[in-house]
Amino acid sequence: MKKILATLVILAALTTNWSCSDDDREPVAALQELPELLVDFGANTYVLTEQTVNNLAVSLIWSAADFGFPAQVNYTVQGDMADGDFSEPISFGTTTETFFNITVGQLNDAALGMGLTPFEEGQMAIRVVGVISDNVAPAPTETVVLNVTPFTFATEPEPARLAVPGDHQGWNPDPNAVEFVPFLQASSATTTDFEGFVELNNEFKFVGANDDGNFVWGNIDWGDASGTNGSYTQVLTDDGEGNCGTGTVGGPGYYLVRANTEDLTYSLEKTEWGIIGNATPTGWDSDTDMTYDPVARVWTITIDLVQQDAPDNGLKFRANDDWAINIGDTGADGIMEFGGDNIGVPEDGNYTVVLDLSNPRQYTYTLTKN
Repeated sequence: MKKILATLVILAALTTNWSCSDDDREPVAALQELPELLVDFGANTYVLTEQTVNNLAVSLIWSAADFGFPAQVNYTVQGDMADGDFSEPISFGTTTETFFNITVGQLNDAALGMGLTPFEEGQMAIRVVGVISDNVAPAPTETVVLNVTPFTFATEPEPARLAVPGDHQGWNPDPNAVEFVPFLQASSATTTDFEGFVELNNEFKFVGANDDGNFVWGNIDWGDASGTNGSYTQVLTDDGEGNCGTGTVGGPGYYLVRANTEDLTYSLEKTEWGIIGNATPTGWDSDTDMTYDPVARVWTITIDLVQQDAPDNGLKFRANDDWAINIGDTGADGIMEFGGDNIGVPEDGNYTVVLDLSNPRQYTYTLTKN
């Protein structure tokens, strides 16, 4: 009998412990309320024009999604054809706020990207989707259908650029005043996804062009949102900013630099370049390192190569002995793309290989037989 009582006491104690542990569990997300668009779109009709490309087209405001406990919600503004199911949506951007602005240029790019015909009215749908985790179902708003008439430029404008002045070149954004100013370039005239390779020292800023297309101090410029030189958050601001810098990501070196002046973010990835492939002495097993020429601003190597036909064989350029950043030549047109095709070698021989990343988004290479 004593043994039975002792067993019951132990079980009661264990049950008590388990009950207490329930209070310590992490909160379980359960969607309580979907976000709701709070904007009256009126007739929902937008006739887009080249002259208003930078103007505001759509201003979205929505109520916050409720997942049952306090959590940061990332909201993505999505677009699709009016009869689409958002399985492959176009993203206008992501924010943690409950509002988002879409310019005429962005709406036009999205409409053309979906296949709407220029200068003819078509329909596209937009919505906002709230997400807190890949493990929790997203929270979408209702879908709104817009009647949009997109346009094409009479003369395609040049993509936007940012100058990158800093202590690597004398802190001067004006290419007419100094020997060299590195630039980042957006993918189009109406986007803000700036990209380029820059040899950086320690600190720098991003400077936009003025109405005359010139890059000078006094124009809008962006720096680190920390507001303190030497403190780097990789968040941008044009008000009360500090300098951006390499101090927390590797110090002086050759960087892939990306900046988005709408999302207010920037990123830096230090790179050392090499070639790899079955046209090189070490095949696909390892890279052969290239050397950076700071005067010509190119990467070079002199090497024995064997004949190989692209795209199944040949060589590629990659950074840091890894495939995370690699570039090839899709279409064999001499213009390179991230993740592009292998580059062929016409015949066996000793070659000087040059990789030029100095012109943003127009990366080129040459293979010259010695």
